[in-house]
This record gives sequence, C-alpha cells and structure tokens, in this order.
Amino acid sequence: MALKGTIPRDFGNLTFLALNDLGSNNFHGNLPQEMTRLHRLKFLDLSFNNFRGEVPSSMPPVTVGNLSTSLTKIYAPSCKIKGRIPNEVGKLSHLIDFDHSENNMVGWIRTSIGNLRNLQGCFLSNNKLIGSIGDDICKLQCLDVIDLNQNIFRFSS
Repeated sequence: MALKGTIPRDFGNLTFLALNDLGSNNFHGNLPQEMTRLHRLKFLDLSFNNFRGEVPSSMPPVTVGNLSTSLTKIYAPSCKIKGRIPNEVGKLSHLIDFDHSENNMVGWIRTSIGNLRNLQGCFLSNNKLIGSIGDDICKLQCLDVIDLNQNIFRFSS
C-alpha cells in the first residue's frame, strides 16, 4: 500500500534521521521547507511521486540547508518536480549521487556543480535543461556516470 497526501511539515522534527526513503508513493504538493532541519540525513529518496511543485530556492532538489556536511545521495527521478537547480547545490560537499532525471527541471546546470568533488553519479536526463555544458563538469574527478540526454544542451568551446 502506497502512502499518499503531502509530506507533513513536522517531518523536519526528525533531526536524528539518517535515511529517508519516501520513494514509490503518491505524495503530492510542495516539499516542506522544514526538511532542511534534517541535519544528519545521508540518504534522501523521493523518486516516483507526484509532487508537481517547484523546488524551493533555498533547497536544491531537494535539500541543502544544514545538510551540506552529511548528505551523500539524493534520488528524485520521476517525481514531477519543476523549477531550476539552485546554485546552492554546490554546497553539498559530500554528495556522491545526484539523480533528478525525468522531471520538469528548467534552466542550466549551475557552475557551482564543480564544487562537488566527491560526485560519482549525475543523472539529469529527460528534463528541459538548456545552455552549455561548461568546464565545471571537468572538475568532477570522481565522476563515473553522467546522463544528460533528452535536454537542450550545447558544448561550450
């Protein structure tokens, strides 16, 4: 049985939570800003939901806030989120996997992604991302897999 409804704001009170797997449910609405209080969160899975809301600017898909010292994996494919990838994504210094494929993300890949020195997997396929793929991607020396297909990119020279 799948969970449905919105994610309660009180979810942010679970400050000792390290693993948050909310994938493959029927959540909808916006992601609560209070999720930024999950200081010890290492793994966040929001995949295959129906959020349909925009990503709050203070939370790169999905969370920055105080998570920069702990978050290693964000999985949010096919959850119908939209909006831009905030510049703050570059603050997730321990991020290893970043998957926001098959959503409605727009805009460009931020230059701050070059700060993610531990990033091994970057999955942004099937969005509406535009612009150029710059030198910042080349700074990711641990990058093993990158999937940018089905977007509108051009390579900068």
